[in-house]
Amino acid sequence: DKWKIRLQLTKPVTWPPLVWGVVCGAAASGNFHWNLEDVAKSILCMIMSGPCLTGYTQTLNDWYDREIDAINEPYRPIPSGAISENEVISQIWLLLLGGLGIAGLLDVWAAHDFPIVFYLALGGSLLSYIYSAPPLKLKQNGWIGNFALGASYISLPWWAGQALFGTLTPDIVVLTLLYSIAGLGIAIVNDFKSIEGDKALGLQ
Repeated sequence: DKWKIRLQLTKPVTWPPLVWGVVCGAAASGNFHWNLEDVAKSILCMIMSGPCLTGYTQTLNDWYDREIDAINEPYRPIPSGAISENEVISQIWLLLLGGLGIAGLLDVWAAHDFPIVFYLALGGSLLSYIYSAPPLKLKQNGWIGNFALGASYISLPWWAGQALFGTLTPDIVVLTLLYSIAGLGIAIVNDFKSIEGDKALGLQ
């Protein structure tokens, strides 16, 4: 089933931290209320952060990791040939544009003078690209790449939730980036499953 394969590429198991980050940011703003409008806004922000932009990130990462995965996990959808190159690329674009479109809609809905949610989504998407894609491919560096990953999973959704309902301040940015050090540890643990392929292709 091609749709199951497409869903597998987006790795739904990775969405909950992003969804939880949006909840934390919305709560931290002090302006979230349990009414239909605020709940709808937060759910839309969760869809942007989880299925759309995390799905984009995961699909993009699998695309650029296809040679490593052919060694480490050859049964995955791309190296196994279960999905075509064109189908993967179209999925990447659809999820990216969908996430950015939702971000812009949220800014309009929140009546922001500056489209902060859109720029957070755009910045996060760019970070995802340079994390996975050459020539920068941040994931080649265990410290920079893993901190970028941790910050993306912890700080970005928090910032989106807080900016949607309140004001994103410098102290919140600094504190959540410090909190993202936990994500650095999680990302390092995750690297152990890829040792064989990383060695073969010269990744440290």
